[in-house]
This record gives sequence, structure tokens and C-alpha cells, in this order.
Amino acid sequence: MLTALLGGQISMGYCTLMVCQAYIKNGKLRALAVTAARRSGHAPRSAHGRRIRRPRLRVAGGRGLFAPAGTPKNIVDRLYRQSESIIRSRDMTGLTEANGSEVVAGSPQEFMAVIKRDYDRYGKVVKKLRIRADE
Repeated sequence: MLTALLGGQISMGYCTLMVCQAYIKNGKLRALAVTAARRSGHAPRSAHGRRIRRPRLRVAGGRGLFAPAGTPKNIVDRLYRQSESIIRSRDMTGLTEANGSEVVAGSPQEFMAVIKRDYDRYGKVVKKLRIRADE
């Protein structure tokens, strides 16, 4: 999609700020809106959910650390403590924010709640539109 957008084959597309930020800065792309409730500091002139009268427009990408099902709780807890200290470090926070993302770290339970909420939310869309994985 990004190649087609930059090449002029399509006139609009969706990408994360992390991916498109360099093209926005050098003028090859123009950010029209961010899919968040508030404006992004990385695209300060772009609209956001409330501004375009779509306050429920919130789509956020995310990354997470996973372990195999059945991993003992003490191992999960240790991985969480170690990874959180790295994620929240000044170097990692600076790098992440410089690339157009935001550091949001939570407990394994909070992360599972986000996954479940997103699964339920997007599952409704998938069912309603009859989207299949093989299409």
C-alpha cells in the first residue's frame, strides 16, 4: 500500500506513524487524520477522532511479548519485570517516541484484557462483513 501511495497509484491509504513519519516529514505524504482520540505530536496538523466528529474512531497498533501457553507464572512474572524495565528505560522510550509510537506498558493481565477487547471489537466487524482469512 505504501509503495502504491508514494507512486501515485492510489490517492489515500492507512499506515502507522512509525512507518510513514519520514515521508510526512519530507513532504512526500500528508497526514490527513490520526485514528486516536487526541492529536499526535508527530502529526500536529492532522485531524483526530474528536475533531472530525468521530469520537469513537480509535485504532491503535501495538506490540506485545508473548510466551507459550502453559508457561509457569513465575517465569511470566520474571519476563514481565525484566521487559518492563527495558521498555520504560529512557533510551527505549526515547527511541520509541522518536519513531512515532507511544510507550504503553502494562501487566500481563492488562495486556490480555486489551487483546480480548480488540478481539471482541474487530470480531464483530469480521463477522458482519464475512471476512475470511483465505481472501
